[in-house]
Amino acid sequence: ALGVMVRLIRQLLKPDWEPRRVCFEHPAPRDLSTHHRFFGPCVEFDYDFNCIICAKADLDARNPSADPAMARYAQQLIDASVMSQQATMLE
Repeated sequence: ALGVMVRLIRQLLKPDWEPRRVCFEHPAPRDLSTHHRFFGPCVEFDYDFNCIICAKADLDARNPSADPAMARYAQQLIDASVMSQQATMLE
């Protein structure tokens, strides 16, 4: 799952993007070369949970393939969801 997330982030940001750190719950394998080749040098094992750590700037980066019309549509769905949650049972 972490590999899929890293690949998706690379598609959105840039192909050579590397996370600051990738952490796994499981113990380290004997050979770390595959992990380092895919995730970069900052891979940790025996962590409390699985995670990808990235810079805040990575989260704020614009998606060059984003569609402004879809963003407006998504906002409309979110707004409608909030409104429906505030409605009473009679409404």
